[in-house]
Amino acid sequence: PANVTGLHRVWSYSTGVLTRHAGSVSKSAFEDTPVLDEGKLFVCSSFQEVSALDPGTGKEIWRFDPHLPDEAKIDYPNSFNCRGVAYWKGSDGKGRIYLAANNRRLYALDAATGKPIAGFGDHGAAVIDDRKLERRGQMQFSSPPIVARGVVVVGSSLDDNQRVDELHGVVRAFDAMTGAPKWSFDPIQGPRAGASNVWAPLSVDEARGLVFLPTSSPSPDFWGGFRTHDSKYSNAVVALKLESGEVAWSFQT
Repeated sequence: PANVTGLHRVWSYSTGVLTRHAGSVSKSAFEDTPVLDEGKLFVCSSFQEVSALDPGTGKEIWRFDPHLPDEAKIDYPNSFNCRGVAYWKGSDGKGRIYLAANNRRLYALDAATGKPIAGFGDHGAAVIDDRKLERRGQMQFSSPPIVARGVVVVGSSLDDNQRVDELHGVVRAFDAMTGAPKWSFDPIQGPRAGASNVWAPLSVDEARGLVFLPTSSPSPDFWGGFRTHDSKYSNAVVALKLESGEVAWSFQT
């Protein structure tokens, strides 16, 4: 209260989506939490374009555009959205930015240049999920991946309140250097259910080698008449071992 009247804006930065995505901006949400490292502020636009800014001036240093389709007819569960990216420095001393994009690709960008790292996946992008979708927009990636101990872990966002037999909310892990798949974890236990996906941000305890998954409800959310099995990993906090994806413990809320 004593100094708030002395605050003033130092700089502002526009992601440019009002110009580049004017036809779809009404279906978008800007919920990004920037990441600061290597003297750069890394920002993700609603349409998953990543920018590196000078944190002192707001000047754009580089911008990466995955060129995702943004037709107005695509309805994503959480609108066009990107809550952030992840930063990690590899054994080669190179900083990397990881982006989980709606084309179901995990990008690894050089933090210095914004260029995709050629040795990661297929020319800088690894396939997160190749299951057949029943409609465009059925699956998206709005929350950032998380990286620790050389492992990148990615959740997903799926349709809510639609049907019993929804896609399973499989969580996947990749080698942070190569993009090679390491493990996957399916929270669904038993038949006639789907989802239980992890759409919110993940958390990690690097010292213990654990990643914490906040799982959502099994489909179709509010009615469980066909779910006669134990859904112990749904509506839960599930701790997995980073190296293997094995369940260390879970707490159902």
